[in-house]
Amino acid sequence: MGKVVFENERSSFLRIAYPQQALAGCIAYYFEIDTTLASGPLHITGLPSVNTLIAIDLLNEQPIRLMGHLTQCVTGSYKPGSKAFYAKLKPGVFNTLCPVPPNAIQNDQVAIPHLFRDFSAWQLADLPSFRHRVNLFETRLLRYQPFMTGYKQQYVELFTHVFSNAQYCQPESIQSLCNRHHITYASLRRYFLEHTGVSPKYCQKVIRFKSALQAYRTFGYHFNYTDFGYTDYAHFCKDAKGLTGKAPLEL
Repeated sequence: MGKVVFENERSSFLRIAYPQQALAGCIAYYFEIDTTLASGPLHITGLPSVNTLIAIDLLNEQPIRLMGHLTQCVTGSYKPGSKAFYAKLKPGVFNTLCPVPPNAIQNDQVAIPHLFRDFSAWQLADLPSFRHRVNLFETRLLRYQPFMTGYKQQYVELFTHVFSNAQYCQPESIQSLCNRHHITYASLRRYFLEHTGVSPKYCQKVIRFKSALQAYRTFGYHFNYTDFGYTDYAHFCKDAKGLTGKAPLEL
């Protein structure tokens, strides 16, 4: 059974790095999963998310892939001896990389070998460390992709940032946020669907649940569910079941 691995957890198989300032608007972070020294398979559960991933297998000859946003819980399995590099894109940013509609990659993936014209997974694999791979990836990304985000994408980024930093115990309604940022909910919903394939309300829900699950993982059954806008523990469990099909303990 797979488990969710959070960014702040210490793991022998996981490395994380954050982007330089020039790419901070489009890359959330980079991570690498390395099971070359593992004695058995590794199973990692991915929660529903509006982020997409660029995935590069470092040991097997596979094309660079774009892994779409998730509306369901997915478990990825890594055999002993696996090694993969990922760039976690901010919501909707993949539209600046390749013209793929969000629904076409929802819970799916597509090969994007054309992303870098003279770059392959082997160039990353030959480097001596994760930090070297991050540096080379950023150099190539900056060379080929200017990331000129439009106003729609900027609204998506703004609201996902607000959702991620919300005080859930006293939440500001999305309608109130829209009024404060001079946009109608109908327009905001259209921008989210166009760039992420899901509504702002769904995005807010999955971000809140991830924060609550992380607190539950730290403090157990007695975590303060009201801090995340849940009326009781059963409410949190209902959200877990609805979003992932699993109870919190299974995640």
